[in-house]
Amino acid sequence: MKQIRRPTLEELILIEYLAQKAHYTLEPDWQQSIWVEPITEERIGPIAIAMNNGVPQKNIRSFWIADCQFCDKDGIGVAAYLLVDEMRSLCELDLWKYDDTEILSVPSSTDKFRDIPMGKSFK
Repeated sequence: MKQIRRPTLEELILIEYLAQKAHYTLEPDWQQSIWVEPITEERIGPIAIAMNNGVPQKNIRSFWIADCQFCDKDGIGVAAYLLVDEMRSLCELDLWKYDDTEILSVPSSTDKFRDIPMGKSFK
């Protein structure tokens, strides 16, 4: 069973990138008060998010605020979606690989992130 943990550096970079893209304001010290919990059993995958040292909640009503895509190490595309709950608090970073195989890595640089064209994905 997966445990509540601090996000990885790559997850923090991706969350911040998507928050900026959505014009979502993060507190100056947000990285010190965020906790995450994996939603699936994959090594890298969707995570529930809790801000202000709260406990991440899985399977709650949420709303998309931003997305992007990047290429995994094997060249297959991965979509990333940042979601907020009904109180507009960050609640999930959803990651989905286009061929449904395991995600191998998340980039550590924002120059690897690309917009998802409307109605399209790269495979």
